Amino acid sequence: MHRLKSIKLYFFSILKLFFLSFRNFYLSSNFYNKKLVTIIPERIFYNPSSYLTTSLITTSTDFYNIKNNSPKSLWETNINDKQKFENLHSFLWLAVLDRKNNKIATKDIIKSWTDNFFNYESKTWEMETTAKRIIAWSSNTDITLENSDKAYREKFYVSIIKQSNFLIKNLKNLFYDPSKIICCSAIILSGMIFKENNSNYKIGIRELERIIKNYFDKDGFPRSKNPEEVFICIKYLILIREWFREAQKDIPDFLNEIIQKCGKCYAMLSCANKQFPLFNGATEINHKNYDIFLKTLKYKFINTNHEIAEIFKIKKKNFEFFIDFGNPPPNNFAICYKDGCLSFDII
Repeated sequence: MHRLKSIKLYFFSILKLFFLSFRNFYLSSNFYNKKLVTIIPERIFYNPSSYLTTSLITTSTDFYNIKNNSPKSLWETNINDKQKFENLHSFLWLAVLDRKNNKIATKDIIKSWTDNFFNYESKTWEMETTAKRIIAWSSNTDITLENSDKAYREKFYVSIIKQSNFLIKNLKNLFYDPSKIICCSAIILSGMIFKENNSNYKIGIRELERIIKNYFDKDGFPRSKNPEEVFICIKYLILIREWFREAQKDIPDFLNEIIQKCGKCYAMLSCANKQFPLFNGATEINHKNYDIFLKTLKYKFINTNHEIAEIFKIKKKNFEFFIDFGNPPPNNFAICYKDGCLSFDII
């Protein structure tokens, strides 16, 4: 019986490898990449504020000194340095560049990227990285598009269309986690900036509502019970809301509601030392800069009960205790969950 199970496992492993190889071959084909180009926009109708994307940056402002690097040399970053590779190809660092002195260099880098990665490539087109790239390019048009020629603009527009359509076609393959919200935000934005692409806006809103219903509990806490996911989600939910405000679009009631609920979770998890608690799979997070960002946009979240989603916060002298006394999350949300979690921070 054991041998039979081993043979069965081996067979399905081989089948899975074959399927993944075939899928990667198909996604890299000219046929598939031509299917991703559904329209060729003429112009951008909404330019998001670059300031809004500064809340997404997790690297230092000198992460890439682009003036001292040739565009070609940037793409030589080793894939084994996963965080640096993803940060590079997400382009979120555009928001902190010197706007006066880096316009030409930025366009050279984007042109180089589209020359090398215009068609699907598994590493650089990873779903979350692709979503962040769409957001970054679209939110920094003062340095990515200003004074560019027609050929550059057309390829820039088509590249955004291709990447956003790729996200739509593959969104269903993602688990319910922050990555799905990040991808949805990029899809929504791609439908806002191009008038011809309004269907993406509608698809993104519909998918976002579905994600919120399945991913958050009644208190607005992710079903994974991971505090880090609260921090990531609140950033992208507020980002979407601010895009609606800037573009003078109606803000859906479900978005306002989840931001208020998730905001209360954020307030409860925030500590006097500006660190999020380390439990249920969370990594170290400092929320000092994001608090400043929220204050600038006039967001204020309060939770005086010190309890939410079956998590207690107890403050005593120089300590803050967090106790998770609820049941573990469902299996499909339990990837990062650690049972019997208790955390405290010294202020």
